[in-house]
Amino acid sequence: MGNATSRSRFARATKACNDDLAYACSALGRQHEIGLGTSKSRSLALASYEHACRLDPYQCNNLAHAYRAGIGVDVDKTRSLDPIRKACDASNGVACWNAAAVHEAEGRGPRAREFIAKGCKASDMQSCLAQSQ
Repeated sequence: MGNATSRSRFARATKACNDDLAYACSALGRQHEIGLGTSKSRSLALASYEHACRLDPYQCNNLAHAYRAGIGVDVDKTRSLDPIRKACDASNGVACWNAAAVHEAEGRGPRAREFIAKGCKASDMQSCLAQSQ
């Protein structure tokens, strides 16, 4: 469950998420996911990621991760595409890189390259390196 510092960070993230700060909801989801400052709860992690995504599309990458990894939900890579696209469209370069990886794994190379270009434009170094090759 963590030490006093972890529990204090969890309490602050909970309050900030309850005040509708999207980044805090993402952080809270991660804390629930790994059990930092609280007990592990995959369902609460998912709920926090969903709330963060509703508040700010930039934060939707974590919800896409939850769908891909089966955190609080059955693994569903197809379902992960909508939130990951929203995050990429909000200039989350890491989300663009992740979307490219999903499309590449599913044999959609041209679509993957589109996301790599968007990721580079959003200053994601992995995307820029991939685009230069």
